[in-house]
Amino acid sequence: MILIVATIVYAFSPMADGFSRSYALLVAPAFLFFAGNAAGLLDGLKFSGISGICGALPYASSAFALVLARHQSPEVAGAILGTAFSAGSLLAIAAHWIVLAKLGWQPRRGTVTVRGLLVAAREGGAMLGVMLPGQLYGRAQMLLSAAYLGAETTALFIYVKQIVSGVIQVIAFVQRVEFPTLVRRLSTPHGGLFRTIVSAQKLVAAAGILATLIVLAAGLAVASWPESRFGAVAPLLSAFSSTILAMTALLLVAQSLAATGAYEGLAIDNIVFNAMGLAAGFLFLSRFGVFAFLAGDLFSITSGFLLMALRLGRLRQADLPAVGQQP
Repeated sequence: MILIVATIVYAFSPMADGFSRSYALLVAPAFLFFAGNAAGLLDGLKFSGISGICGALPYASSAFALVLARHQSPEVAGAILGTAFSAGSLLAIAAHWIVLAKLGWQPRRGTVTVRGLLVAAREGGAMLGVMLPGQLYGRAQMLLSAAYLGAETTALFIYVKQIVSGVIQVIAFVQRVEFPTLVRRLSTPHGGLFRTIVSAQKLVAAAGILATLIVLAAGLAVASWPESRFGAVAPLLSAFSSTILAMTALLLVAQSLAATGAYEGLAIDNIVFNAMGLAAGFLFLSRFGVFAFLAGDLFSITSGFLLMALRLGRLRQADLPAVGQQP
């Protein structure tokens, strides 16, 4: 509701033009629809493929709507695209619950209590603490680059970061597929906790290693044509490929903490290591230029890995997850 209210306020503010106003007003319902998403349940039931496909529906409907909106006025184009995104979101959430109903899971009406709302707010705040710091971290890096390194260097930096982020998102999707297996293995760990964590996420580790090598090879290949437009990207792409492997290691321990339900600790660690990485990047900026952000990323990821590994190491058997219930 906060996002819906903020979107509506923006739509009627002087900052919004015709396109933005129409789009904001008609995309706002999508926030409400997605509040009822069941992607977590589908992931837990080993139907990550369905939740992934459903997640693409709002963007697929928006892509289709571009064809309808291309010759329209800005106001009408914004309305078409906003409606398409909201409709795609509604269709995605409906598909979630149709699949769950087929599996025997039915939504039930619950009693709303103050205690329940406080628990939900606490858990939601922890999830926000997990997701938000990384989003702010990347945007803060872009602002620092634009302010100190100029438009051309910033453009190259953003281009490389988009490639690396896209690859990491693919690895994170693979990780969602292995999440139910990880929860089950952690409920009865054999051969040590960290060995269990790695053995339950072998596909993620393999994907991270392979992706790192591919991106590194792409950077080295592009470097062979320095006269091309992509030649300037080669040094950055090759250097930042190392963050893919480092991030994969971080994802392994982060998902393990999530499997134990330790979202509050995970949120604290995320806030701390993202702040440390941003500070390191800023301090190194005058000496290393754009590569200061690489140093900041590696420092941030290494710090996060150590913080989360220490937290995992302190877990007791009682903290480990039990095998999930059936409907």
